[in-house]
Amino acid sequence: MRQLMLVLWPALLGMPSAASAQDDAGAAALAAFKVAVESGSVKDLAPHVAGQAGQVLRRLAEPYARARASAERFEAALAEKNISLENPFAASVRPLADLQLDLLEVSKDRERHLVRVRFGPRGRAAEEVLVLVQEDGVWRVTLPVALLKDLQPVLRGNAADQRVRQLETLADIQDQLARDVSNGSLKNRDDVLLRLLVLSREKNLIRPTP
Repeated sequence: MRQLMLVLWPALLGMPSAASAQDDAGAAALAAFKVAVESGSVKDLAPHVAGQAGQVLRRLAEPYARARASAERFEAALAEKNISLENPFAASVRPLADLQLDLLEVSKDRERHLVRVRFGPRGRAAEEVLVLVQEDGVWRVTLPVALLKDLQPVLRGNAADQRVRQLETLADIQDQLARDVSNGSLKNRDDVLLRLLVLSREKNLIRPTP
């Protein structure tokens, strides 16, 4: 059986650190990873993710940030005009919403740092093990299994470029809807839904039924 060496990083426990600079940097990276996951921001998370998944997330970071900001403007406009409608694009532009990540233990297996965590939807998290690695001198963390699975379709071919275009289109549509609601052009839920459908078809987000 392989022997695992437990690494007690005081920085993870909120204690004064007497560890090496390298361990301090690793602990800081884990802390930043946790904050980013729970913030729900792809832009904040992307710099801390290892491997191909991290490369793709860094490509998508700005488009996700723009789409998320436009969603907030659209939802604020709906609230201001007392239009009762959930943003149909909310889940698409906020893929990390309401997640929990607890850091439980760090151990060292040969040259790898293994990080036992509790991850999942808030209140329904389960334990798994992530890996803390150095890439070009930067500490990064592998994604939890569920997030990596969600990202798989974007890791193939030019799928990331397609997702960028989709997010840019979502941002344009939500910004237009926000303007139309704010200036009174759209007065109720049905008006908004009809306008949303028209814009989605005009921008090829959905294809009309033959």
